[in-house]
Amino acid sequence: MSDIIEGSSSEIINIYKKRKENNKYEILSEGNNYAFIGEKGFMSYQIIHITPPVGLIDYIDAMVLDLK
Repeated sequence: MSDIIEGSSSEIINIYKKRKENNKYEILSEGNNYAFIGEKGFMSYQIIHITPPVGLIDYIDAMVLDLK
């Protein structure tokens, strides 16, 4: 499942800073205008992309089903 949130670049940067400070999340990859963040212990990811004056966050959740 994926949800996309758009907003001003300053709002998205503030969310990114909060995620970076929170030890619940880890930065998996990072560049000048993007970050790929994972929630530790889960298959839950966030892709943050900034292109001033706007930015977006793509929330991605996945799960594994054991059908044995």
